[in-house]
Amino acid sequence: MKQKLQSALALTLALLLVLTALAGCGGNQSGSLLDGEAQTTPTAQPTVEPTEQPTADPTAEPTEQPAESAAPPEETAAPTEAPGNEPSATVSGDYTLSFDGNFGTETFTMTLNEDGTCHLASSNGMMGPWDGTYTADGTHITVEKLENPGAQMGKNPDLWANWFETGTGACELDLNADGTFTFVEREGAEGGMSGDLPGGLPGGLPGGEMGDLPPMDGYTTWTNEPYGDAAAQTFNGMMKDGPGARPVVIVVPGGAFRFVDGGRYQTIAEILCAQNYLVIQLNYTVGAGTYPQAIVDVKTAIQYVVDHADELHADTADITVMGCSAGGYLAAMSVLTDGDDFKAADDAPAYTYQVKNLVEFFGATQWMTDALCGDIGASAPESEWVGGDVSAMSAEERAVLDPLTYLDSSDVTKVWISNGTADTTMPILNSEQFFSALKAVLGEDNVHYEVIEGAGHEDPAFYTEENFALVVDYIN
Repeated sequence: MKQKLQSALALTLALLLVLTALAGCGGNQSGSLLDGEAQTTPTAQPTVEPTEQPTADPTAEPTEQPAESAAPPEETAAPTEAPGNEPSATVSGDYTLSFDGNFGTETFTMTLNEDGTCHLASSNGMMGPWDGTYTADGTHITVEKLENPGAQMGKNPDLWANWFETGTGACELDLNADGTFTFVEREGAEGGMSGDLPGGLPGGLPGGEMGDLPPMDGYTTWTNEPYGDAAAQTFNGMMKDGPGARPVVIVVPGGAFRFVDGGRYQTIAEILCAQNYLVIQLNYTVGAGTYPQAIVDVKTAIQYVVDHADELHADTADITVMGCSAGGYLAAMSVLTDGDDFKAADDAPAYTYQVKNLVEFFGATQWMTDALCGDIGASAPESEWVGGDVSAMSAEERAVLDPLTYLDSSDVTKVWISNGTADTTMPILNSEQFFSALKAVLGEDNVHYEVIEGAGHEDPAFYTEENFALVVDYIN
């Protein structure tokens, strides 16, 4: 009996241990399952998903979608910037045109700005740049004007008469997708400096078509006045009204023997006329193979002034010949050669004029010498003009071209030579050689060499009242 009670008690204790163990496991599992059910059971789902899914997707997408749908109107609005011939940001930028011009291959760069202004630069280094305004109709550009009021040479780019309107520089052009542009040829225009006229302007171009001297109160002017029978033999003249003869300055413009504008130097005319000078600006024959006609033209013009002294009010005892660049060469040849040299014809009468003063601004006077001709090839303006490769000529042939070959002490009274240290078009050695040779023959007191620091070719620094005051004081 005792043994049965012990067995029953043992069984009871065993059951209690099992129940206790089951109760402990049940509590742990219950806690673990509650955590899991909170993510999956229907009652727990609304408290979790609405705070993560609906607030992230539905509310975020509506704020992004309007921004994406607003972009296309901005893109489609861009073309409306260029209607009605208005300046347009869609055409702003730099465009280029390369062409066979009077200085070989030349390049125009046209800059179109968003504000409707434009800027045209030329690679030849002698003219420009010019500024103006434009309107755009798609890729067709209308330029209302192009000007550089401060420029001495080419205030407008109208030397290219087939592209630009005389006096304003107005033009039309079409833009190309490759960043270049094409000029619209001006209907009925004659002359010009583009590749349409290879070798320059044969026979010259009268000054009346290339820049007239405007009428001015208190001044007498001559425009496109002939000094000879040829079409190129014309001049523009200007003097202050009043009685009596006045000293004469005959201006020979440059142009690389390829072009000429006898109305170019209005600044010179106004400065000198105010000091009671008669100023004559010449046109002459230019173009390939026309040597020595330009020399003949300049000598003929000087003789014309002497022969018509009364009607021109010219003091023939006080004549100054002034040349710039290629015009400096022609001026030197006309002054230093004798009366029988370079006559219009063998049986023509000799020239009888006597020039008092020679003024050279960055003159091309020594390009045929040993020191300089090596840089002149067959396609250079000088070679084209004389009709042969200057660098391949003999010393005797080149001597005929050299003004110093004809120099003697009775040719001229005073000489003023001027050049700039930054002239990359005409080597300053031209002026240095010319000055040294003249000084040796004419005397140190009769030849002056002025160097303008930092001045380039055709630099405005040459054409100031202050500089001309120095020139006038010296030659007087």
